[in-house]
Amino acid sequence: MTIIAPPGPCKTYMDFGDAPEGVQAYASGVLGHFPTCLAPTAPGTMEQACDDPSMPPPGPTGYVEHVTSATDNAGFWLGCGDPFAPGGGVDSEPDGRSWLIFAAGQIAACDPAATPDCTESAFGLSFGQDECYGDADAGLSSFVTFNACNGGSITTKVYSCAPARVNAFLNVLVDWNEDGDWNDNVRCNPVECAAEWAVQNQPVVLDPGCGFLTSKKFLVGPNPGSAWMRVTLSEQPAPPDFPWNGTAGLPGGAFHRGETEDYPVRIDPSTLGVGDTPQSAVAFAPPAPNPAAHTCAFSFTLPHADEVSLVVYDLAGRERARLAEGRFAPGPHGVTWDFRGSDGQELRAGLYLVRLRAGGLTLTRSVMHVK
Repeated sequence: MTIIAPPGPCKTYMDFGDAPEGVQAYASGVLGHFPTCLAPTAPGTMEQACDDPSMPPPGPTGYVEHVTSATDNAGFWLGCGDPFAPGGGVDSEPDGRSWLIFAAGQIAACDPAATPDCTESAFGLSFGQDECYGDADAGLSSFVTFNACNGGSITTKVYSCAPARVNAFLNVLVDWNEDGDWNDNVRCNPVECAAEWAVQNQPVVLDPGCGFLTSKKFLVGPNPGSAWMRVTLSEQPAPPDFPWNGTAGLPGGAFHRGETEDYPVRIDPSTLGVGDTPQSAVAFAPPAPNPAAHTCAFSFTLPHADEVSLVVYDLAGRERARLAEGRFAPGPHGVTWDFRGSDGQELRAGLYLVRLRAGGLTLTRSVMHVK
């Protein structure tokens, strides 16, 4: 986080996402099932090339909402415009500003009263939104392009009106397979899958004023083409159904503080040769089986030789077992855990977090131990 300017006063607002919901999202004719509008629409689908039981199957499409109150003194959002200037900071809106604009007119996917502030042209279509690349209230200033099956990340502008540092969470969703939702993971090679929930609840620290925030690296999907990306900054961690239900299931149905912005992005063909391993991607496959009673297998892949640690924690954050530590060669590796702690005793039934550290990245998987 880099400070650029001193903080200004906080403001009250109500913010929604703007990705297409219930209207055409791509030139192929695929409808968007991204959680944007307050009114629920038909659910998307779930395609799991690598089984990941952490997200529940999709129900009716929800929405993402952020709210603040007049008593808040620690607000933060994406973008660095003047908080009180028109179009600066973050706007207050009654619903998602998701519009499909075409030669004969336009379709409001959510509420016609939530008229768009700008028009984003992408995929041969035009979309009315709250913010577009380069707007005063936008976190991203230039079009984002990823390379298929390579490592990716994003850097966004953020603003905090708090007088001191605050903690927050960053989430990034990308529709890698262009099917109009963020519920899937897609395979890049036999051992690596790219999750559409690309960045899951990354803890971040926001300094006062305007600065830049960079996400952790994630594996880009394998399909060159177009995609919708959602960037969410929030005070609370996103719930497990966030990709399809947004904040609809949270108490009050909203995040307190923060903001969500949606952008079209492009995926270019991979820069890797045939048979190459992604040079910037460390992969950590979901555990199998999960849940498990006796043993569970973990597999990870390194793009090059590196120092690795694979450690088990309980939900209180206490280290319970160390499964691997040391320098590993490039390529795939497998480790089996018998649910015993460092003292050799079998751990009680429950949910455990297994954390892989390698290549400057930290990747976490959860496993349920049953008896």
